[in-house]
Amino acid sequence: MHRAETVTVLILAVTMSGSCARPQPIRRDLQVGVHRVRVLPPPGWEILEHGRQHLFRNGEMQISLIDLAPAVDDSSFQAPRAIQTAYVLASFRQSERHEIAHRERRPVEGRTWNEVQTWSRVSHLDPGRVAYLENRGHFLVLAIDHGPIEATAPVFDSLLTTIQVLADSAGAK
Repeated sequence: MHRAETVTVLILAVTMSGSCARPQPIRRDLQVGVHRVRVLPPPGWEILEHGRQHLFRNGEMQISLIDLAPAVDDSSFQAPRAIQTAYVLASFRQSERHEIAHRERRPVEGRTWNEVQTWSRVSHLDPGRVAYLENRGHFLVLAIDHGPIEATAPVFDSLLTTIQVLADSAGAK
């Protein structure tokens, strides 16, 4: 009798362990304005697709992936990086209250992203993060919109390291 119970428990354990396995994350192809990208969404985060802006949300936390139209109609014009950064940052609310705390260039999937960390001009609190790349005159921007930096920063890093800008992304106008 004891042996039959042990076998039954083992069978149940094996059966349940298979059903509790987490599904493997799947890369998603997204059309973000003129940019066609492939991204690995973070587990537990929903994606809301809104044409030029895609939102990754989990509760009150939100990270956006945006197609920011060029500041100049001439796609051959290459603005200096400081001007590009100022243009990207000015596109976000309350940008006048923040200053750049740190910036770096990060190679991701064969492209160079410009990452900018910001904070309050007055208190040096309220950190924020934005990363962007220029793609044929348009900017593809990843930004933390809402949520504590301790929770959103790892998701931001995860998203940034998985974004692939696909070859047929074009500055179609």
